[in-house]
Amino acid sequence: MARLVLPNLSYKVCGVLYKIHRDLGWNCKEKIYHSVIATTLAKVGLEFRAEQPIVLLSSGNSPFKYYLDFVVESLLILEVKATRQFFSVSFIDQVLSYLKTSNLPLALVVNFRTTRLKPVRVLNPDLKDSDFSQFDTRFSRSIGPFVKIS
Repeated sequence: MARLVLPNLSYKVCGVLYKIHRDLGWNCKEKIYHSVIATTLAKVGLEFRAEQPIVLLSSGNSPFKYYLDFVVESLLILEVKATRQFFSVSFIDQVLSYLKTSNLPLALVVNFRTTRLKPVRVLNPDLKDSDFSQFDTRFSRSIGPFVKIS
């Protein structure tokens, strides 16, 4: 039977994302979602780094510097989109390269520009056999009292 990687942490982050989508709707600019996500993650007690720099190396080329939208609890990459294109393979490819370079186990990709929010879990294939349950136990399955987003 397959194990779910970081189920409690991802559940908590998804709760934040659903709350924001419900309160703000689906037609805001990406930078607005970024701002509200940062505020809400802090209010529910999750540690995060926004715009975390990462260097991607490719053979024979100069290194490329990218910025991860959010790294939550030093375990999970949160990649935020606000585009009319529902989902693209390029979103997944982008996050897979981030996971492999950062050596983190899990990413959530979310597109807020949809009427129904559907975060997508992307696992780091290099860490598929690793056990992260010891890191996940400190996150309860509830995100506590919701905060009002103004």
